[in-house]
Amino acid sequence: MRKKEEKEKVEVIKKDNKKQSADVPYEESKPQKAYFFQRFAAYIVDILIVSLVFSLITLPIPESKNLSKIEDEMITLNEKYLNEEIDTDQYINQSISISHDAAYESFIYTIIQIALIILYFVVFQFYNKGQTLGKKIFRIRVVKSDGQELSMNDMIFRSFIINSILVNMIILAFTLLASDTIYFYTSNILQFVQGLLLIITVIMVVYRQDGKGLHDMIAKTEVVVEK
Repeated sequence: MRKKEEKEKVEVIKKDNKKQSADVPYEESKPQKAYFFQRFAAYIVDILIVSLVFSLITLPIPESKNLSKIEDEMITLNEKYLNEEIDTDQYINQSISISHDAAYESFIYTIIQIALIILYFVVFQFYNKGQTLGKKIFRIRVVKSDGQELSMNDMIFRSFIINSILVNMIILAFTLLASDTIYFYTSNILQFVQGLLLIITVIMVVYRQDGKGLHDMIAKTEVVVEK
C-alpha cells in the first residue's frame, strides 16, 4: 500500500514538472545568442573546407588554354591602362569582352562551386540540424526564432544572401545566355548589391541585440550557442 502511494506521488511530481516546462514561454527558455566572433570564425572554417573540396574536385580537370590566354590578355590590358597607353573608355570596352570570355571559359568551375555551396551550406547543414563543421567546432547552430523545426526552405533562403547562391546563379545564366555588354554590367551591378547586402548583414549581426543578420530576418532564424 505504501509503495503504491509513493508511486502515485512520483507520477504527480512528474506531471507537475512537465506542466511547468510546458508553461514556460519559448522566449524565456531561448539559448544564448552566438557572438559575432564565433559566427565569423565558423564561417572562415567552412569557406576553407569548401575551398579544399573544390580544389580536389577540379584538380583532374585539364587547364583550358583559352582561359590562360584570356588571363594574359587581362593582365596586358591592366598594364596598358596603368601605363596610360589607353584611356578609360578603351579599357572598359576591352574589359567587357575579356571578362565575359573568362567567365564563359570557366563556367564549369562556377557550376561546381554553386553545387558545393548548396550541398554544404543548405543540404548538409539542414540534415545536421543547423550546423556546418565550422559551427560544430565553435558550438553554435542555426535555429528557428519561434522554436519550430528548421526546414530546407529556411536554409535555402539564408544561403541565397549569406552564401551568394542567388547572385551566382543569375550571373551564371547571363554568362551562358547574354551578350558581352549585358553580362558585364549586370554581373557588376549584382556583385555590388551582393557586397552591400553582406556589409549590412555584418553590421546587423554586430549591433542588433538578437544578433540577427538580414538572412536571419528573411528566414526567421537565429544563430545560438549550443547547449
